[in-house]
Amino acid sequence: VHQKSIGVAGVSDKYGKRSWARYPALWTLKHVDSLPNPDPSDIAALDEEKIDVKDIQIDSAAEAQRPEHKRQAQEWAGIAQDPNADLFVFVGRWSKQKGVDLIADIMPTLLPKKTSIQIICVGPVIDLYGRFAAEKLARLMEIYPDRVYSKPEFTALPPFLFSGADFALIPSRDEPFGLVAVEFGRKGALGVGSRLGGLGLMPGWWFPVESSSTQHMLSQFGKTIKLALKSTEEERAILRARSAVQRFPVVEWRQKTEDFHRRSITTSRQIAGNNAFSEADCDGSGARPIGMDSDWTPEQKGELQEPDWDARSVRSTASRSNGQLGGGNGYLGVPRPNHGPHSSTSSFQSDVSEDEYRSNNPNSPYGQPQAGYGNFLNKANKQIAKDQRHMGDPFLDGAPQTPTRPFGGHSRVSSVESIASIVDEHNASPLNKAIASFTDENGDVAQSFVQKLQLLTADNSKGELSIERYLQKSEEAFFDKVKKEKMNSSAASIRSHRESVWGTPSPSIGGYDSRPASPSFMGHQSNSSNYFDTKDYSGPLPNDNNEATMTRLQIAMQREIGGWPLYTIIMALGQMLGATSFQITLLSGQSWQGNLQLYVLSGVFFVASVVWYTLFRMKPSVYVLSIPWLFYALAFFVVAIPSIHPVFLPAQKALTSAATWCYAVASAAAFLYFGLNFGEEAGAATEVWSMRACIVQGSQQIWVAALWYWGSELANQAKTTAPPWWIVLILWPLAIISLGFGYCLQWGLPDYYRQVPPAVPNFMATLFRRKIVLWFLASEILRDYWLSGPYGRNWSFLWATPIPKGAILALIIVFFVFVWAILMYILTKFAKVHTWFLPVFAVGLGAPRWCQMLWGTSSLALYIPWAGNAGPYLGLSLWLWLGVLDAIQGVGLGMILLQTLSRLHVCATLAFAQLIGCICVAVARATAPNRIGPGNVFPDASSWDFDQGLSGSPMANWPFWIALSCQLIIVFGYFWFYRKEQLSRP
Repeated sequence: VHQKSIGVAGVSDKYGKRSWARYPALWTLKHVDSLPNPDPSDIAALDEEKIDVKDIQIDSAAEAQRPEHKRQAQEWAGIAQDPNADLFVFVGRWSKQKGVDLIADIMPTLLPKKTSIQIICVGPVIDLYGRFAAEKLARLMEIYPDRVYSKPEFTALPPFLFSGADFALIPSRDEPFGLVAVEFGRKGALGVGSRLGGLGLMPGWWFPVESSSTQHMLSQFGKTIKLALKSTEEERAILRARSAVQRFPVVEWRQKTEDFHRRSITTSRQIAGNNAFSEADCDGSGARPIGMDSDWTPEQKGELQEPDWDARSVRSTASRSNGQLGGGNGYLGVPRPNHGPHSSTSSFQSDVSEDEYRSNNPNSPYGQPQAGYGNFLNKANKQIAKDQRHMGDPFLDGAPQTPTRPFGGHSRVSSVESIASIVDEHNASPLNKAIASFTDENGDVAQSFVQKLQLLTADNSKGELSIERYLQKSEEAFFDKVKKEKMNSSAASIRSHRESVWGTPSPSIGGYDSRPASPSFMGHQSNSSNYFDTKDYSGPLPNDNNEATMTRLQIAMQREIGGWPLYTIIMALGQMLGATSFQITLLSGQSWQGNLQLYVLSGVFFVASVVWYTLFRMKPSVYVLSIPWLFYALAFFVVAIPSIHPVFLPAQKALTSAATWCYAVASAAAFLYFGLNFGEEAGAATEVWSMRACIVQGSQQIWVAALWYWGSELANQAKTTAPPWWIVLILWPLAIISLGFGYCLQWGLPDYYRQVPPAVPNFMATLFRRKIVLWFLASEILRDYWLSGPYGRNWSFLWATPIPKGAILALIIVFFVFVWAILMYILTKFAKVHTWFLPVFAVGLGAPRWCQMLWGTSSLALYIPWAGNAGPYLGLSLWLWLGVLDAIQGVGLGMILLQTLSRLHVCATLAFAQLIGCICVAVARATAPNRIGPGNVFPDASSWDFDQGLSGSPMANWPFWIALSCQLIIVFGYFWFYRKEQLSRP
């Protein structure tokens, strides 16, 4: 960071930029340079002249040897020795990153139709994806013994396997450089795979990856294989000749590395100034090698024992990740498995070097050939357990089924100081830690999968027997089981100790709690009671087993309704109520705000936003999520007081103002309800987050429409009379319910919300270095300045339309319920294949809010001559349709943040947007052309004198065009920055 970002580079041209966009740990850098890897075997001098690809001729000698090499490869694999076969080879680590599951999923579809295909797959099993791929390929060996060979082992590879293959399968989900493509291409096997990272530089067939979803990858992979099969022998020979001369010289790489090193040192010394290292800092003795008499004597350790996962808790696993002995069982420290930031699954991943599969170490677990596949599962389980001593591969689960955190899975309790912690962050939540133990150590899930493979077909291979889909369902079932056991064991402990639901629980003595530990409890297990730091924790204290006990209220808040835990529903209601502080004035019958009232309200909202965000960063989130409900209750209570008796009528204005300020304070916390909801389920898929956001947004539209009806009805009453007495019967119960919600969140939220967010180094630098953040804030200025003024006038059109109120209600239900549900179902269905679809579709809508305001405030909707008596109905229907599109765009913009930022960054961005919005609304009231009424921004179309031509039309007003241009600029900016900074960008 102090070297102005000089000194960090990616190992391929694309990978550096992609890594910078993907990992928050790198956002402190201005950029990441590119330093492509070389081919270690390319040690010749640089070419003096570039070779024109048109001048490259087919190597007849090499082509003449290929039939024999292919025959030897087929003989080695024990498949049919067919010279006309199209031989595909996969060599590499059997993991999700390398896409071996995609090969196993697509081959049952291609093998029956393309009878010329033969396939050889060799390499070590790394994770569950590799294990299940091995089982599926083993089944294909039984079905096609002369065409399929699978060897999930470390093994030495004969050279004719490289030179005899027609194609090398490389469907990686992530590849920094892709040396295997270079090695195969050098020997004559043309690459067929994904064009991402460093792949796609060698001649072959490479498909673009627009989404990391398995369904998309399978579709692209299958089409690419078919294109490769359609190629002629002459085309393949030409491509092989070009591959042979494709260069990645070591000399060039060395020169770039030295230059890169030199620039880094120069920059470091320039910035360090007088503090730079010099010869004067040395003692003059020079470097001294370690002698034989040195006291450096490494302690010899025995071979790692297989961990007994069932006998130990997740906590002991996490404590061992610090290199300590865990649980007193004598096992060496084993790091927790890593997972991707947006992964919807959490199966174990591990990293093995590219060259390990070429080793023929007799001591290797896969060094000896297997007698058969009967004992494969047991050996694979043992190997996976042993391989957990390696650090996880930080590229394995990069899929954006998250927003991550969506929202992507960005847990705020994880450290953001390293890439590994960012990739693993969704495991920081207590419930997701349970999935870290899902290694299927006993093989039950795999055995069930093997049994179902007996009915393997082309259709179910990409459906219910798709490896990723099967693992997802298995892990979801495991997740539900752990969650139920967690609640049941806590409930049993409560019953046994007669614990009260309404008080803070007393520590459970000797009680068993099967739930995974909160990250706050992670530490080395010992008999000392000083390991637990309560400074940053607000909740039940650990018992004698170093485990927190859930209260009955916490258990109740974990109960689900339609897949939503109760606490998430309350948080969603908090977000819904906080749509705008303007709503509370409607409860008192006032549908407008004076200048002073608006300025004061903006100031209150500004200060409240600062306080909520500061409290969020300094204290456990349970406070910022529960206290706002107290202010909601005060607002509902105070605004109903004038309806009790006419004696309160003189104070109605003051009471309404106080209620409005209380509501503004509460609604200022809406960004926290959005950013922190579903905190314990950060690993959910993108379509799940999309559906949740759509449900909240749709409910919010209905709530606002209902408030405007309330306000319009009360506004028609005389101001000298007190509001109806029955208002108390509605608002005071809402106040009591709000207090109840606040209590439930304060004492019923899970442990995830009872921790202080970590201190993030250079947090503001990482935030404002994201261009999507800067554009989001800029778009807030452009939108609020031009569209905040006519907001009330626009919504008043809804209930002012000259049609029966029952018809208006029916149209609201049709559009905001049924049409909304249909559109959201379609969009979330597409999101399963393309995680970017909903954001791009939303941005592509243009400016629906501007169109809705133009339609509702410019008299265009009041008279549609060609529609006759149906004119008002059509006018209102179009207004509601534009409202639906505007709501979709709101969801899409929210998903953009969730797919490009971590939870901490999302909350900070929304907080700054609220602060800027307050200022813009106040400035717009003072200076905007439409500060009071539509003005020239949304001119009255009924005043257009057609005799004056265009000069008398609304389009002749410059504010009209400036406002429209600003809304369209917002759209183009999101298009430009979203794709560049998408966390799950392939």
